Amino acid sequence: MPAALPDDLSRTGALFEQWRATRSSLHEKIPEELWQAVMALRDRYPVSQLCRELHLSAGALRCELPVKLHRAVSVRSFSQIFVAGSVQAFCVSVL
Repeated sequence: MPAALPDDLSRTGALFEQWRATRSSLHEKIPEELWQAVMALRDRYPVSQLCRELHLSAGALRCELPVKLHRAVSVRSFSQIFVAGSVQAFCVSVL
């Protein structure tokens, strides 16, 4: 029998399930509030577990991480900004 999910991950999973059941289109973007919930969990769980439990693609999460981290941190070193910008540009060009 699989182990029970921690409450915070389980609640976030329920939010994603509710959104998926009520969204108007299969191609609708994930709302900002849900991405914020995922970002709140990123320090407590590995990306692989977040993707598995929340049914997110690793690519979508990688594309969102630099954007969300950039908004959360006001002062960053040049190298961090360069790397985040490069990943963000890659994600945009792939889409």
